Amino acid sequence: MTESVSDLTVVVPYMGAHCNVLRDLIGDGERMTKYWSRLAQHDVGFLDSLLLAACRHLSEKHHNQEFFRQLAIQYKLASVRLLNEAISAAISPVSDSTISTVLMLAFDEVRLTNLGF
Repeated sequence: MTESVSDLTVVVPYMGAHCNVLRDLIGDGERMTKYWSRLAQHDVGFLDSLLLAACRHLSEKHHNQEFFRQLAIQYKLASVRLLNEAISAAISPVSDSTISTVLMLAFDEVRLTNLGF
């Protein structure tokens, strides 16, 4: 799937065979990836959490696993730091991007638990 968003071209590989979340969503998965792409374009914290998920996937599939594990740690720390800043600065209500980042970090924790880490 390829989509242009202003000056950004988003290319999302077909993950239906590998991603349990997208596999179950079928048609909704495409809408979700478009929303994620737009959100990541405007929100550094969410971009970090998406890159975290990508690095976790690559750390399982790529021959240079340790490199992607270390990169995942860097993105996770950056996500947590930005999330902490957002929560500390927020009066109310919490933004959609903050909730999205929390969900991505929770997904990462569940994934790590399922992998036995």
